[in-house]
Amino acid sequence: EFNGFPDRHYICLKDMKVERANAMPSPYIAGLPSMYGIVGLTKYLVDDVLRDFNVQFDAAAICIRDFAMSDSQQKYSCYSPEDIRKHQMIRIITARNSWLYASLLVRVNTSMSLSQLQTWLDENRFLDGFYRLRFCGGHIFFKAGIPQLYTLEENEVSDFCNQLDGFTIADRIELCRAGRQEGEDALDTMFRLIEESREWLVPLAVGYKSFGSRKLRKGCRKKIPHSFCDSVTGLGGLFNIRSVSELIGKSDSFFWRPSNLDFIVNGSI
Repeated sequence: EFNGFPDRHYICLKDMKVERANAMPSPYIAGLPSMYGIVGLTKYLVDDVLRDFNVQFDAAAICIRDFAMSDSQQKYSCYSPEDIRKHQMIRIITARNSWLYASLLVRVNTSMSLSQLQTWLDENRFLDGFYRLRFCGGHIFFKAGIPQLYTLEENEVSDFCNQLDGFTIADRIELCRAGRQEGEDALDTMFRLIEESREWLVPLAVGYKSFGSRKLRKGCRKKIPHSFCDSVTGLGGLFNIRSVSELIGKSDSFFWRPSNLDFIVNGSI
């Protein structure tokens, strides 16, 4: 039993066309959108858009297909004192965008039956909250103009995933922890694993971690405790969703949830 919610079900938001999602989710990465942003979207969907229904967010998995990324853009001239002396110009990349199709599989705990949940979703497909959703800053367009929402039992997840095209993302940071060699820092290990592994491994933006204590700062417009943060990079594995469809409903490896460490998400393995 999960905090008074005895049943675990899945809500799938299928075939979202996403335009101009942030493809530069940290200063170090250009590529897939932030996993923290994806989990934030699904948690908002459950906690806010579906707040009148008795559901509790647990974790989310994603399937992405037809991913395309823009070239470097929004460049502007910037000079450091040293470059000014040398009359050299630096061009700073401030943003890159991506276009993709995505389906989200959201695991929820609820005291309601699956048929009650599906009935409620069918009756409330036109909630304003669905049309205000943003995917990592990108705009969402639904097939046929309305959200394609499905409810699934755990034993139905594999069959449903077999109907999807594209890849799903698993947390593989444990490869870095287990494969660290003497003299390597974490970034060296990650680059080596990406280069050597037979898996399709990619760096991921997984959130932000503060350093130093939170405190009130002079000159702030609001009295809110502030701390300095840096982005956190994780390691993800990309898997053809059909090839792992039998695992998705039985394993936590492909599901992501907020961690208890600042603003970071982890795979739930």
